[in-house]
Amino acid sequence: MTGPISDMTETAGAEVVGGKAAALMRLAAQGFDVPPFVVVQPSAFNGRGIVPAQRSALLARLPALGPGPYAARSSAREEDGASHSHAGQFLSVLNLEAKKVPAACASVFKSGLDGHVASYRASRGLREDGGAPAAIVQQMVKARCAGVCFNADPVSGRRDRMVISAIEGLGDRLVGGEEDGQTYVIDKATNGLIDRPDEPILSDRDIAVLSALASKVETALGAPQDIEWALEDERLFL
Repeated sequence: MTGPISDMTETAGAEVVGGKAAALMRLAAQGFDVPPFVVVQPSAFNGRGIVPAQRSALLARLPALGPGPYAARSSAREEDGASHSHAGQFLSVLNLEAKKVPAACASVFKSGLDGHVASYRASRGLREDGGAPAAIVQQMVKARCAGVCFNADPVSGRRDRMVISAIEGLGDRLVGGEEDGQTYVIDKATNGLIDRPDEPILSDRDIAVLSALASKVETALGAPQDIEWALEDERLFL
């Protein structure tokens, strides 16, 4: 560890950088196409925001991620677990210019201290002090479409099916529950389409590369996953 700001090439556990960042580090190390990122750990913040020394360190790291704009996203220790997802509980801030990234990271961290997060954690029997997340800072993807892919049907639990939810542009409206996306259902044994919308935004090629990516992630992590993805032209990001 190099301090409270971790590079994507490091190896760190969920107890340090949160579950999302820990998984992305593992996947990036295995060659998956993850947008460049750093992780600002909870220890980089205090009651007033980001510690000044860490603010300077973060700003110095941004050029290596790309020219921006940037996204600041949450990565909590117990986020995206099998029995508690914290879906929609934490803040994400998109399309940030560099000078606004430190304050946005502080807002992401503070979102874990809100009363609704405490109520959610209490309802799941989780520790009161485990809510404040780390902040993942990434180069934004210029997505033509984005969404989520489930290695198992999230409603029925069937593991012989894969479900893709897709939306035009960035996936934040879909992930945040503001809009419904298009749904595609795939037979995992044959890769055949079981269901698709009448006017699909995903081409047959898009569906094929998404299915292949989701299968590779499931193999890499040893269990069905739900992944966020984005297509920038023909390039698929995890």
